[in-house]
Amino acid sequence: MAEWQPAPNGAVRPDRSEETGTGEPGAPAPAVRPNFCARCGAPWDPSWTHCPLCAAGTATPPPLPPTAFGRPRERPIRSALSLYFTLLGFSVLGMILAVAGALSEVSADVFVSVAFCAVVLVWVLRGFRRIRPGLLCAGKLWWYPAGAGLACLTFAAAALAVRLLVSLGGQELNYSQSFLDAGYGWAGVILFVCVQPAVAEELAFRGVILSALRGILGLRDAVIVSALMFMVLHLAVLSFPHLLVIGLVLGYVRVRSGSLYPCMVLHFTHNLLVVLAEMKGL
Repeated sequence: MAEWQPAPNGAVRPDRSEETGTGEPGAPAPAVRPNFCARCGAPWDPSWTHCPLCAAGTATPPPLPPTAFGRPRERPIRSALSLYFTLLGFSVLGMILAVAGALSEVSADVFVSVAFCAVVLVWVLRGFRRIRPGLLCAGKLWWYPAGAGLACLTFAAAALAVRLLVSLGGQELNYSQSFLDAGYGWAGVILFVCVQPAVAEELAFRGVILSALRGILGLRDAVIVSALMFMVLHLAVLSFPHLLVIGLVLGYVRVRSGSLYPCMVLHFTHNLLVVLAEMKGL
């Protein structure tokens, strides 16, 4: 009976070395048309050179193979939850240090930002196979201006929510002024308010966490749950409504574009608009 082996192009083909004229196990197998993708199990089109579903990130990963004890060899959901609670722990620690006066507000923000980058880097390297499709796929070009356009909508929604909260007696936050007062300048503001969250948080939430959740929840529920986790991480109760909206939009862009980069553009643009509004005193 033929034994199944992965083909070099990511499909699956049978090993037909027994059917060669020599009958030797090591003899090269004849070219055989692949039947399905080895990664997601999608029916293989002969015109494909690679699976577009895997490249776009819309394929559901196949079940992980069991070990001798009947348990999966990998625990992506456990790893994703560990990442999330590690990040949440650093957020809480930064808040405690700032409230207790051990660090200034800016120093606590910088501490949390650096910790986020280090933690996310470790998890990305450990679970690179899970988020590789989103990093290797650039997505269609029009998703980048679309991401910037969606950022304008999320910023408008956030601005309206903040104005409503302020009118009800809430306190308006200014992310830029504390960094400027500490001497970081506008370059520091852009780095810590715009660049770092756009890269680190997207790798964490739309990369590691969403990729793990979709394997057990499906796409829609995974987007919703990851958006709720994104909302809670910021520890800003009054900002929860628009943070949830932003998380949902980012998850939608990740799923539809198949790439993490439009999500980073959207996240960066949204935060940049916040900084520009604060710069102009709006």
